[in-house]
Amino acid sequence: MALRTALVDRFFVARLEGSVDRDQVDRIVREAGEAARKLGRPVVYCGVNAPGLEPPDGPMRAYIMERAQDLLEHATTLEIVMEGDGLRSSLLRTVVRGMVTLSRTRRPGRPRTHIHASVREAIDRSRSELSLPPGEIERRLAELGMISTGVVSGRS
Repeated sequence: MALRTALVDRFFVARLEGSVDRDQVDRIVREAGEAARKLGRPVVYCGVNAPGLEPPDGPMRAYIMERAQDLLEHATTLEIVMEGDGLRSSLLRTVVRGMVTLSRTRRPGRPRTHIHASVREAIDRSRSELSLPPGEIERRLAELGMISTGVVSGRS
């Protein structure tokens, strides 16, 4: 279980590999808050789930959804990336979309959580909130190892 974070422009990325636990979720919320305070405005949160990330169990999923509301205090949107092109990654994106849809039924308003297959999709969706060009943000994140080799721009 590994968690790495990076801030490029207002794009705050948390990359998870292996599995996720409560301490990592808490750290993400804390570091996103610190980044937002440093910038003086909310970040655009991008959670990158590397290929092979173990899906969380029921209690962990509930904890993630609970803390997502705390994360939204520091972020304009939550851009969730489930890297990978295989069936497993596709199914995980579908499950996460379902979780988000169910949570939205209790919270009216515009959707603030979006699911993507690549970081580039997340950057493109958020481009109006960012000052750097999408390609530059993606390049910097790739240099920092925040994007899996072979999934830059959603290509494999």
